Amino acid sequence: MKKTSLYIVALVLSAFIIECTALEDEHQKSIDGVAKLAPLVGKWHAIARFHDKDRIIENVGTYTIAYVLDHTYLQWEVELHNKDNPKQSQSWVIFTTFNPVTLGQPRTM
Repeated sequence: MKKTSLYIVALVLSAFIIECTALEDEHQKSIDGVAKLAPLVGKWHAIARFHDKDRIIENVGTYTIAYVLDHTYLQWEVELHNKDNPKQSQSWVIFTTFNPVTLGQPRTM
């Protein structure tokens, strides 16, 4: 009985170690994939032009892009406001990551 229990514990531990190694591999692939976007990191001044029927509305602002969560995501903090009225402001946050599961899979359209 003790031998059987010992074998079961060994089997469970080996499965856990294999799973942890797989997770570490995916973690590193995520870091490597996000690293390809390194030229985007920084603070960018932006102009957004919205074309209405008879006019163009210009918003100005910034995109601040930085690594977060152990370099597995890029966080984009965006703030745009009306060029003529800075009180009319919009802001939002975007998170971008890399999914290592899709690596090497063909694209379908």
